[in-house]
Amino acid sequence: MENFPKIELHVHLDCCLSYDFVAKRKKISHEDFIKNFVAGDSCSSLTDHLSYVRNELELLQTEIDLKDAITDLFDQFKSDNVIYAEIRFCPLLHSEKGLSPEEVVKILSDAVVECQELYKIEANLILATLREYSPEQSQLIYDLAKKNMHKKVVAIDLASDEIKYGIGNHIGIYKSAMLDNVNRIAHAGEVNGPESVWETIKNLNPSRIGHGVKSIEDSELINYLIEKNIHLEVCPSSNLKSKIYPNLKEHPINELYRKGISVGINTDGRTMTYTTLNNEYQNLINAFGWEKTDFLKCNINSISASFLDNHKKEKYIEQLINSYK
Repeated sequence: MENFPKIELHVHLDCCLSYDFVAKRKKISHEDFIKNFVAGDSCSSLTDHLSYVRNELELLQTEIDLKDAITDLFDQFKSDNVIYAEIRFCPLLHSEKGLSPEEVVKILSDAVVECQELYKIEANLILATLREYSPEQSQLIYDLAKKNMHKKVVAIDLASDEIKYGIGNHIGIYKSAMLDNVNRIAHAGEVNGPESVWETIKNLNPSRIGHGVKSIEDSELINYLIEKNIHLEVCPSSNLKSKIYPNLKEHPINELYRKGISVGINTDGRTMTYTTLNNEYQNLINAFGWEKTDFLKCNINSISASFLDNHKKEKYIEQLINSYK
């Protein structure tokens, strides 16, 4: 599947640093890179899995590091033949050594524009707040997103550990986003059950759910997702690394897809999960016998759920159909 064009909507900048990127900044063997930056088999939960983010964030605190991280990610997109991506990040996490959140957004926006020209790959940015943040912190991120909409920022997201934190602190900014017509995504139903997805839909009204795999446990929710065309950004290997499912054959992506839900395939964190989109596709072939038509459908699902305008969506759909013939 390496040569087929792909869409990726769920990828975290701070979980995708390559070995080359890290090795240029600290003396580290590949073995130690795997040990310190890749979530290992010893992870017992999503909480353990997320703890690996800190090592990457320490290397993403300066203008040059942020620019280089975007270039690094575009290199990975090129290897996967990604033609469109939406990259998410939390501005506050990159403001620990002097950069302001405003500067972080501008640096990354400018870097994406430069890489688009260099790689001929289109991408946009999603600003994520975190479940553990206060309402004031979320408001700051929302204000940045609103200010930068129609530049390179296309949406807000609510991320982080749904085991430990709820959504209450963030309902306010999502209500504002509805009134301001700002696009909305939220992580939900990754570890917690379908009630997490229901709560998120009711209070945050997103058009896409990050992960959402626990939706499979509620037939009423499945029907609702189909009826409302709410897209699930599924990240199979990430869920295995987090010990949510023991193996891919027990992961619900195939069942969710076969039931008619709008499903897309994503890496989540390429380094933390130690995967690529090419790997994800091959794994689905091996586990479920997926064929070209299945991957075409998922990519059309993803581009249709993207925050591009309709003209661009139609252009990419045509490109996908022609390439998957």
